[in-house]
Amino acid sequence: MKVNKLKIAVQNSAWQTVPMVSTLLLSLLVVKWFSVSVWGNIVAILVVQQIANGILAWGNKDYLQRELGLNPTGFAAGFSQLFLERLVLFGLTVLVIYPLGLIDKEYFVSFTLIVFTRFVNQSFDIAVIKERRFSLLLLLELFLLFFQVLLLYLVRNSYSFSFTNLLMVFWLPLCCKSLLLLIIFRKYFRYLTFKEVLLQKSFFFGMLAISGLIHSKIDIFVVSKFLNAENLGKYQIIMSFLWCIQSVSMYISGPFVHNFYRLDANAQSNSSQLLKNIGLIIVPIAISIVMTTLYFVFNFTINLSVIMASLVFSIASFIYLPWIFQINLRKEEHRVLIINIVGTLLLMGLFLGINKFWGLTLEITLWIVAVHQILITLMVFAANKKTRDVE
Repeated sequence: MKVNKLKIAVQNSAWQTVPMVSTLLLSLLVVKWFSVSVWGNIVAILVVQQIANGILAWGNKDYLQRELGLNPTGFAAGFSQLFLERLVLFGLTVLVIYPLGLIDKEYFVSFTLIVFTRFVNQSFDIAVIKERRFSLLLLLELFLLFFQVLLLYLVRNSYSFSFTNLLMVFWLPLCCKSLLLLIIFRKYFRYLTFKEVLLQKSFFFGMLAISGLIHSKIDIFVVSKFLNAENLGKYQIIMSFLWCIQSVSMYISGPFVHNFYRLDANAQSNSSQLLKNIGLIIVPIAISIVMTTLYFVFNFTINLSVIMASLVFSIASFIYLPWIFQINLRKEEHRVLIINIVGTLLLMGLFLGINKFWGLTLEITLWIVAVHQILITLMVFAANKKTRDVE
């Protein structure tokens, strides 16, 4: 049983990791085959796309995963209804973005296609988790990457360069993958009778996704005002690695969250302890690899203080994630949203206050985000304890 769970966790991690690796590879190829400025123009579009798809992910995974755990027989109906409601949200989002001028009108059709195909793809994440189809999705992601590289090569070797054709690399392969997913998981679509609005019912999960997106970007925005270009660049690179290490906790637990909701208190406690133990093994190894890479590949100066701050930051999610699941199980997810909002404001306050009295260096900045993770962990622990005591 443990071997099977390890296999599932590894497969899920591989499936989740490939898109990040793909983005890195595509960025390198665009810079090599075209120019840095061309990639910069693509990034300007993809940033807006990521925000749009962050909104469209409203309740899609976390809410449906809880419903799968608590009401498995009603999963298909909930999946179908939330898909249609989010489809309406997609239309409204596009209509709001267009007049704001965030995207050049010449490329707005391409932008819309990227957002839509991403929307369809992310809609089936919960179905993949439910059926444990990680190997299939891994193959599809590799096919997607191959298709994108092929298109990129063809655009590069075309007689006349067109930025619109280049953007096709980011939506045409996704369109093919979306069609395949619609065929594979077509059984989850049902005839519906709308008795309640699921967008409203999953409100806090939707707000959690949006607040989480803001929370993950706010540190770069704030410290960019205080750090010089060199230290800002180093901070961005280091934090990219550390966020990847933190995300391993979700990759490992993700396929089993709906099962976690069905466990009794003792079994949940054992699962929580298991995730912490895994973190105590994985995090030091991962930090050792990251620090070695930063020193030998990026030529960063690494000291014990930076290593300790990185360890503290990276281990936090392995500790507090099960508590968040327990809060969600009790349908108190608004408490997690409050923690997200308070945590974001607290992080900004720490940056501004410490910069005013001591000034920010790379090392101090890393310790701020590390201490912030400790405070987040304490807040999640307190919120979980409070919801448990109320029962």
